[in-house]
Amino acid sequence: MSALSTLVDRRVAVVLASAGLFLDQLSKDLASTLLLGAQTVVLGPLALRLTQNEGAALGLLGALPDALRLPWVLSMTALALLVVLPVLAAQVERRGVRDAALALILSGALGNLVDRLRTGHVVDFITLNPALAAHAPVFNLADVSLIAGATLLLLNRRRAPLSSGHVSPLTAQHLGGRHP
Repeated sequence: MSALSTLVDRRVAVVLASAGLFLDQLSKDLASTLLLGAQTVVLGPLALRLTQNEGAALGLLGALPDALRLPWVLSMTALALLVVLPVLAAQVERRGVRDAALALILSGALGNLVDRLRTGHVVDFITLNPALAAHAPVFNLADVSLIAGATLLLLNRRRAPLSSGHVSPLTAQHLGGRHP
């Protein structure tokens, strides 16, 4: 199967990933313009508050020196996309679900990566209403895509029936190839 026919077969996933990346970048540009210097804007259960995330997910590693932070974040992103994600995706039988989940994860990872490479930080602006959670994390649409895609993959993983005695290849690998 050629790369072009594979791309055509997965056009819905390509459109989903492209739309997710576009909406993420657009929302961050709008937030950077409209929320600059503004107080928190409360919208029901959510609030909008502009922040610049220098660290990784939820601001972790923000104290790490710049010279180490970007290489660490890039290497962890590459590890997740090239090693962990294919293992999880292989466990989902329904191709449409798998493609949608991968598209969401890819758009989220690329959205935050574009920010980091372009500005050195990730623009976050969505949080919970401070009345509901005063110290809730601040996030963006890329983060929502990542969480939604990962959740979709995890909820749709193949599982052997508990009574079958079947051990998954990953579990067998952890047991040193032995079946219990």
